Amino acid sequence: KDGRVSMEEFLASFAEQFHVPSEQQRAHLEELFHSLDDDESGYLDFREYLLGLALVAEVQDGSDSLDMIRFAFDALDESGDGLLTQNAIKTMFRRLAPDITQECIEEH
Repeated sequence: KDGRVSMEEFLASFAEQFHVPSEQQRAHLEELFHSLDDDESGYLDFREYLLGLALVAEVQDGSDSLDMIRFAFDALDESGDGLLTQNAIKTMFRRLAPDITQECIEEH
């Protein structure tokens, strides 16, 4: 309601959309939540939440992996101009691979 999603709301949304996660899945979802929470506020803003949904969503009938890629791209496209900024790409790498070094990000 305030535009932010707590860990509990994130887990409840997963359970509502898919199924109640197993303990192992819950641990992975919690890790995902923390990796998406850039400012370590304990909440995901709308953009962070969309990225999370794109990463955990199952492919629905009539859609394919390209649809999921487009969804994730749109979540990262801050200006809506169809282009990703260098900063958005770096942020994506840091979120998806928290152990990646800054040097590796800069090289690629």
